[in-house]
Amino acid sequence: MTEPRNELTPTASPRAALVLTLVAVVVVVLPFISPGSGATGSALPFAPPTPRAQSAVAAAEDVPRSGRVATRIAILDRRFGSLATNAAARTPTLTASLVKVVVAVDIITRRRENGLAVGQRDLQLIQRSLAVSDDQAMNELWTRFDGMGGIGRVSRRVGLTGTAPPGNPALWAEATTTAADMVKIFDFILKMPPADRVSIMRPMTDPPAVAADGFAKNYGLLAPGLTESVAAKQGWMCCVGGGGQLHSTGVLGRDGRFVVALLGQLPPTGNWGPARGQMNAVARAIVRVLYDDDPAVDVLPMVEEFLKPFGLNGR
Repeated sequence: MTEPRNELTPTASPRAALVLTLVAVVVVVLPFISPGSGATGSALPFAPPTPRAQSAVAAAEDVPRSGRVATRIAILDRRFGSLATNAAARTPTLTASLVKVVVAVDIITRRRENGLAVGQRDLQLIQRSLAVSDDQAMNELWTRFDGMGGIGRVSRRVGLTGTAPPGNPALWAEATTTAADMVKIFDFILKMPPADRVSIMRPMTDPPAVAADGFAKNYGLLAPGLTESVAAKQGWMCCVGGGGQLHSTGVLGRDGRFVVALLGQLPPTGNWGPARGQMNAVARAIVRVLYDDDPAVDVLPMVEEFLKPFGLNGR
């Protein structure tokens, strides 16, 4: 499966030349106005979804619910600063281990901005919490670095609207988030200074297939053979509130163009095997659309909308 080409095929007509010029403007400008790009981290609204990303969400929604998993889906196209979601993307969901990403962002950000003392052992704990999802490492980070307060700090900084700490401070996995918030968090990480970005993203790049607790993490965005380039954080938990959670979130492509969040809610009688199969099918449906066709699919519909007031249709 190949990633989309970067070039557009020019034509000789003046109208086509105008379209290509506008495409270039879109490609250059929109990535700089996506959320988290400001000095204070305050979020700006996302652009409307690109046809490619919206089609990927639609393809995911068409996947049969063989595992009876209710999925919350968000896809951020960072090239255009646009967000595509399904109807449940802003539904608060228990984070399970996804909260480890939030805590890592808080610690690394405070180290840079406030001089927070973060030693080599602390960095190793962050690495273990993200790479093998080590709960003992997270327990120590949560206690030592004020994980409860960190969720609020990151929410304000990144502009999250559905992420909140757990009701019981001792149960960090019962924090809540949304698919839409998770793509914002990853987008924020990708815009951090290089050293900070690497501290968080490297442990999630090519992580071990089995977690510290023995759970197989090779599902969803980490399903075998799905894509050659992915950095992902998985989350799973049972059986809080009468159900379970099976999440897969991360960044696709060597250029980090797409951020995808798949949050799965299992019923009380759910089973991990079928649930994993459904999440794999959803992830494959998304990747198949995101990395297919010509890049013009992304921009020409938007260009045509831009040209309408001028009596042009971009064709």
